[in-house]
Amino acid sequence: MKKTILTIIICTICTMGVLGLTIGGMYLFMNNNSEPNISNEINSNNNLNNRNDSEDNLNSENNINENNDSTNNPQENNSTPLIDTNTNNKVTVYVFKSNGCPHCQAAKEYFSKIISNYDYLEVKMFELTTSEANRELLNKVEQKLNIETNYVPFIVISNTYHKEGYGETLNETLENAIKEAHNDKNYQDIVEATIQENTTLNLDIETIK
Repeated sequence: MKKTILTIIICTICTMGVLGLTIGGMYLFMNNNSEPNISNEINSNNNLNNRNDSEDNLNSENNINENNDSTNNPQENNSTPLIDTNTNNKVTVYVFKSNGCPHCQAAKEYFSKIISNYDYLEVKMFELTTSEANRELLNKVEQKLNIETNYVPFIVISNTYHKEGYGETLNETLENAIKEAHNDKNYQDIVEATIQENTTLNLDIETIK
């Protein structure tokens, strides 16, 4: 009888010991999982800060580039028209155009409107769709300027300004180019020089006065 009671007591103690170890292990497991991983959080924060710093640097560089672009394009930023001081030299604007081109028609109307403001200015229009000679002249002018045009109207002033296309945003730039050509002591009419070199061309010219 005593042996039976002793056996029961020993079994009970062992069972309680096992139960205690099990509970303790579960407690440690739960604590380990619930603790935050500080190292991971620090790395995450560092990565976020680095990314923000990179974005800030990129934005700063973009702002600097935009400022540099503005500085490198003074003609676009110049809102004050040039003052014309010389009234002796003749300036000719050449416009190579195409029938049915609305921008060509708009350019013609613009030059017709401003020509009376400059007693030294004349505008010569060259229709390309109906004149082979005019197209040949354009090709020779392209060679002198070392360019290849793809759009009309193609506008040439002196040997310093040429532009494909037309819109109202170009009005001030065009008038400034006219005045610069008029004030230029070394003014060279590159289209007229090309015409003089090719006198056999039967050109179709419309002059606006």
